[in-house]
Amino acid sequence: MSVKDKIILITGASDGIGKTVALDLAKKGAKLILLGSNGTKLNAVYGQLSGVEKDYHLSLECDLSLLNDQSAIEIEAAILEHYGRLDGIIHNAATLKKMTPLIDLETNLWEKILKVNLTSQFIITKTLLNLILKEENGRVIFTSSNVAIQPKAFWGAYAVSKYAVKGMAELFRQELENIHQIKIFNFDPGPSPTSMREIAYPNEDKETLKSLEKLIPCYEWFFSEASNNTNQHYFKFSDFKI
Repeated sequence: MSVKDKIILITGASDGIGKTVALDLAKKGAKLILLGSNGTKLNAVYGQLSGVEKDYHLSLECDLSLLNDQSAIEIEAAILEHYGRLDGIIHNAATLKKMTPLIDLETNLWEKILKVNLTSQFIITKTLLNLILKEENGRVIFTSSNVAIQPKAFWGAYAVSKYAVKGMAELFRQELENIHQIKIFNFDPGPSPTSMREIAYPNEDKETLKSLEKLIPCYEWFFSEASNNTNQHYFKFSDFKI
């Protein structure tokens, strides 16, 4: 099993990890649905994808902070019209906004961060599972962080959301994996040179961080036949020994 001809939705596909993974999976023959809030950047990534000239891919502009059940149904309809099926989701999109004590975090910002990082993932997953569960070896990959294991001061609603996503992924796994051919994974990519990390560590030397390309084999493995046989569901980048 490889990613060739796999139909995969990637959120946060206009930048960072999502963009890097999308460009690689397209080279290997995957057919991608790119989801992102910045239409200009999203279209730029779409134009770089291998196979774009054959109409293999789909680009959907979507502000996850505004996502609701109806907009998720519209995403499902677009996927059905273009492909008729779906093999997996990579939930990459997330937002941090700023580092601040909880007591100073504005309520509207709290709500927006939780909507993007948690609630939108719940809505998209529960809506699109109708498609994924019809396929053999379906995949849903959530993105984690070390603050999901050990919350850190000043990481605010981001830390809360990642704590919650870890629990949500585990619930989906328990409820689905024993009765369907699906794997639910939660992946912590570790310190990576993304715009979000710049907010948290503005003075960090980026040369000390691994390249985003180092993450590609991890995502390929999640969609591989080898991953069918694992009982592990929470992974860190260090687990891959790359």
